[in-house]
Amino acid sequence: MLGHGGIPDVLRSTFASSYKLSASPSLSLTSEPNVDPQMPQKVMVRKTYEAMWAEQMKAYRKANPAGTQLKKYAVLNALSLFEADLAHMRKHGTVIRVTQPSGVSLR
Repeated sequence: MLGHGGIPDVLRSTFASSYKLSASPSLSLTSEPNVDPQMPQKVMVRKTYEAMWAEQMKAYRKANPAGTQLKKYAVLNALSLFEADLAHMRKHGTVIRVTQPSGVSLR
């Protein structure tokens, strides 16, 4: 079905979710896509998670949290689970071996 200005309604609704549409009969796109107001917080959460994961892998590669910042990123239940994993790994003499792709830092 055609909407205002001969633009199919399905296209108008698709574009409306990503771009500002004018109230006029023709489609008017701006160069400003919708901005997520929570993006700074989402970026911070992701960076923190990635840092925690990197510290966890450091500990798991040697079955020991010494020399890592695991306590900085993991608390309460998560830290307890990591510590239990590490104790189990030490008891059984296991570690995690990670193959590092070229150009990627594991910190």
